[in-house]
Amino acid sequence: MAGRIGAMVLAVSIGAAVYTATEEVTRNNTYLLARMIHAEARGEGVQGMMMVGQCALDRVASDRFGDTLHDVVTAKGQFALSDTPGDEAMEVAEALIGGARYDADSDILYFRATTSSKDWYAPYLGHEGAHAYYGHREEELTS
Repeated sequence: MAGRIGAMVLAVSIGAAVYTATEEVTRNNTYLLARMIHAEARGEGVQGMMMVGQCALDRVASDRFGDTLHDVVTAKGQFALSDTPGDEAMEVAEALIGGARYDADSDILYFRATTSSKDWYAPYLGHEGAHAYYGHREEELTS
């Protein structure tokens, strides 16, 4: 009987450690995403912030940019990061990490300032505020 109790305590301890580690990763990802959203889309309103944040998460889901949010957001020359995010950026990041999406039918993979004259080769998805967005719509991926 003592062996079974020891095994049960070990399983509970391992489960608690995994949960704590997952919680810490989620907290770190939320803060990192909020720092990026604040730097890239401050003043763009909730919709613009959602689209910028979705870009980073869609890049993680893609097989072309990096395996983790940290890899994607900190890749050289890709995104700016603020030292500390504002409250609105934190709320948007929390919603995105929790599963919210601005447009669930599109993969937003790139954005640029609407004042930029740089050519883009990905399909244009639209614009919001000072950013134009590019990527793929779900119907383009399945047809």
